[in-house]
Amino acid sequence: CEGPRAALTVIINITSTKPKVVSPVGYCVGATAAPLKAIGTDLKWYTTPTGGTPSTTPPTPSTATVGTTTYYVTQTSLIDCESPRESIVVNISDKPDVNIKSIGTLKMAFCKYDSVLLKASSSVAIASYQWYKNGILVPGATRDSFYASTNGDYKVVLKNTLGCENDSTVYVFGDTLPEPILSPIDLIFCPNVNIVL
Repeated sequence: CEGPRAALTVIINITSTKPKVVSPVGYCVGATAAPLKAIGTDLKWYTTPTGGTPSTTPPTPSTATVGTTTYYVTQTSLIDCESPRESIVVNISDKPDVNIKSIGTLKMAFCKYDSVLLKASSSVAIASYQWYKNGILVPGATRDSFYASTNGDYKVVLKNTLGCENDSTVYVFGDTLPEPILSPIDLIFCPNVNIVL
């Protein structure tokens, strides 16, 4: 004997969209990091792409070592439908290596009335250069090369694309010897006589 039918209403709710994030995020090694940010409702943070226990507190990336870490965040709607996970990639970059060499045969020295061309380089992509002489910024000296024409310490500061900076200094020496003096200047002598100048 079949009884009367009972109604059962099923409501299918729309899954929340992923929260909005900024990724990648970059820091220099040893820098102070801020907690990660996302725009959404009832955010949940994860350290794995699937599974795991969520946290409602945004994580603060560690900048102790160079490397890349990925964090994940979701948002939950008013009816408790959790969105798919959105990833935030955090890159921790090292200071760029700096190398200064001279272009020419005299290394870090130059002859009187001349100069030496200093060339800065790095093994990573560099966003900016700035040259200093004896600790004082040289206005407009923002290329990878610089002509040094006086004695002193020449420093270049390199910044990579994340703003991590490093510097290197070289001492440039210019020849300061006076011009030679020929003696005697005026001379009268007889033929077939040896004269020492």
